[in-house]
Amino acid sequence: MIGEKNYNTRPSNELGVIEKEKGKNVEIVLHIMRHGDRDLDGNLRDYGRERTEKYAGFSHLKEEEFDIVKAIGSNAGPTAEVDGEKMQRSLETAHIFAKNISDNKNYKTRSRGLLSYEGLRSSLPYDHKKVYDSYIDEYVKNTLLIDEGINGFKDLSKEKKEAAASFADNKTVAHFMAMDTPQAKQLKREIAGSFAVLIERFAKMAREKLQSNQKILYPVGSHTGMMELLLSEAMVRTDDDGKKIVGGALDDFGGSFSPSEGFRCADKNK
Repeated sequence: MIGEKNYNTRPSNELGVIEKEKGKNVEIVLHIMRHGDRDLDGNLRDYGRERTEKYAGFSHLKEEEFDIVKAIGSNAGPTAEVDGEKMQRSLETAHIFAKNISDNKNYKTRSRGLLSYEGLRSSLPYDHKKVYDSYIDEYVKNTLLIDEGINGFKDLSKEKKEAAASFADNKTVAHFMAMDTPQAKQLKREIAGSFAVLIERFAKMAREKLQSNQKILYPVGSHTGMMELLLSEAMVRTDDDGKKIVGGALDDFGGSFSPSEGFRCADKNK
């Protein structure tokens, strides 16, 4: 109860056993990924779900042994009925990945507001939907002029929709990353900080709460321009001369992420 201390009545020798069972040889793997391909209204599409399943199928994580797989994701955006629950596109993407990695065994799914752009204190310094849609239009106009019967995004084939989404995602991220206003700088720090908080929480969990000798995978569903900011603001790497560099341009990390793509962040506590 609030205002009262919690007293543990277990014998001291039992407490010692419990302490030894926690936090030793624990490994948590965060697979931070972008949500799958969506339509222009923000709904995850079937070809986006298929792409996520494909990525899970050839992921190196498929070859590793995990005691449990727990999908978490942003609760922002439209919802859809998935396996009897309401899920948003980022959460559903993580759910699909977890389900395929674990072969439908020992996996769980839950939303996390920390991953949502809706919970940020700073507002976007640009109209995200307007910018994203403009790049979709650019792709359709410049790339598909030779295709008869193509009047817009809805007329594209599945493959062309995937290509258009990747093009628009990358261009939109580049648009935001190039912004240098005080508002943009503040938002970039806040987004990167939210991921840093998430990683620190899981590192603490590995040390203090998890049973020893466990290996857990967390597919983490996020949004456009989130993962890049974590990397560009916080990653520490070493150059050819052995000098440590903090952060950097997206090109230093191999460019932007496409829908359903992700990267691995692991914490192993000995």
